[in-house]
Amino acid sequence: MFAVTIDQRSSRSAGDRVPELLELLVEACADNPPIAGFDRTVGDEVEGLFDDAAGVVAAVRAALAAGDWHIGLGIGSVESVGRNVREARGSAFVAAREAVERAKVSGEVEVRQGADVNISPLALEASQVVFQLLGALLADRTDAQREVSDLFDAGFTGREAAAALGVSPSAVSQRRTASRYDLETRGWAVLSELLGRIGDEVDARFDAERKAKTKGKSHARFDVERGVAKDGRAVAKGSESPDAGALERSAAGKSQATREQAPADGAAQAAREEKPAAKTASANPEKASASGRKQGGSRS
Repeated sequence: MFAVTIDQRSSRSAGDRVPELLELLVEACADNPPIAGFDRTVGDEVEGLFDDAAGVVAAVRAALAAGDWHIGLGIGSVESVGRNVREARGSAFVAAREAVERAKVSGEVEVRQGADVNISPLALEASQVVFQLLGALLADRTDAQREVSDLFDAGFTGREAAAALGVSPSAVSQRRTASRYDLETRGWAVLSELLGRIGDEVDARFDAERKAKTKGKSHARFDVERGVAKDGRAVAKGSESPDAGALERSAAGKSQATREQAPADGAAQAAREEKPAAKTASANPEKASASGRKQGGSRS
């Protein structure tokens, strides 16, 4: 995800230009609108969240062309997106905050990545450098060059632009060349492709991590259902977590049950041994009496 944070320069002396910027961003991002924002967040600051590079490029280009804005781009994850961008959370917003704070010092577009992503340093630096070069190109244009560039952005041909400005087609062509308009156009296309690849790389990593977590949970459930712990020992049925503590508790319970069962088994065995003797005595009472008398006589 891409979070774009834009903060106004010299707001105390220039007045509040946020409403003007918001209208400009809506128009510039009409073909690739943000999934959240742009909204005013704090003071003279606006923020927007994109899931595609084309929208990011359009928004940053519009802010650079308008001038007097600090721009920070953060690339990272987004935990949740609410009704507006102010309710959204994630590393992309933290990175955008770091980037815009740095932009207030450097005066240029700054790009940062979230702590949970691992973008190639070369790719990250390349995107930032291209942003800054294009920003410098736009800042160096004269008013006349900017008029021509705006008309070409709107789809005018050279002759149509000349008619609209009341100048010759040759003058329009000279201004176009001096403004490096064609180089700028290619630069934005290259930047959009670069950011798109970075975004795809980040998304692929997050998808792989989610799949790994899901797979790990599935294996854990399967082991519990089979009654097997990670070390191969049996797990008592009904146990939701085959951890060492559960296994120890299960073993202790079985040991206690064995100790309690031992006395009962001994008593039962003794009872079974006494029953035959009792049956013999009752079945032969005369023998038992004679034996008693005999033993009595012997003692006398």
